[in-house]
Amino acid sequence: MEIIYHREDRPDPVGWEHRRDVSAASRGELLWYFFPVSLGMRSKGEAWETGFSWVPVLHFGLSLLHICESLDGSPEAQAKYGFTESDDALEFRRRGDVVTVESSFDPTVITCTLAELRIAAKAFIGKVLSELGSVYFALAETGLAAEMASLAEML
Repeated sequence: MEIIYHREDRPDPVGWEHRRDVSAASRGELLWYFFPVSLGMRSKGEAWETGFSWVPVLHFGLSLLHICESLDGSPEAQAKYGFTESDDALEFRRRGDVVTVESSFDPTVITCTLAELRIAAKAFIGKVLSELGSVYFALAETGLAAEMASLAEML
């Protein structure tokens, strides 16, 4: 299981990080307006990608950590991630140790174990914080980055 993201290289870059100082950003701004990306998931030969580069990656990452926690609670748990700029969503359903991830925008169903989802979420958060932090040094100093790193370590 792998969760990927791509930042779009455009002549008119989107995302407040191109117009605002990350160190002065509020938690809400970091979650909702900074670092828009296209997302994807791959597992067992199946894959999908959003194809739209406006998903706020920190919001998705934090939500993914909470989804992993909520799926841990019951062998029949389910959780949903709603995209911020559309009616599209991801549905996570746990049945025993197996988790399925379905999107409203692609018929592909991603299947993995709960352990694989946790590992992928932890790797995703580490990659996002490392890659963005190497360009936007102030990100590492934010409470949000510290919270996400701590939650990922607890997975």
